[in-house]
Amino acid sequence: MSQVLKVKANCHIHGEYETEQISFGKSTFTQPCTKCGDEKKLAKQNDEIKAAEKVLDIEMLERGISKRFLGITLNDYVARNESQKLAHKAASRFVSIFDTMLETGKIIIFTGPSGTGKTM
Repeated sequence: MSQVLKVKANCHIHGEYETEQISFGKSTFTQPCTKCGDEKKLAKQNDEIKAAEKVLDIEMLERGISKRFLGITLNDYVARNESQKLAHKAASRFVSIFDTMLETGKIIIFTGPSGTGKTM
């Protein structure tokens, strides 16, 4: 017959925590620290994100996109004048409806002199 008790346990990282202790005959199992479990899940998710970013970086390099743009998004762009603000707004709008643009074959081309917002 099993027995479940609420007990205090000690994690070598997070210190004391409340948990359940389950007894099956002569065997006893204490639930591990939930904070450690959460940290392991978060670390695994971060590793998966880094791996996906690395694959994307490799794909970008294979397509001839400069290394200086790896890991850069529209959120990194700092518009310093009105024409750059307009360029950022246009690029953001295009990205937000990219699937529609791709289906219709529409593109966006930025032109103009230096400082108008063509490059980050």
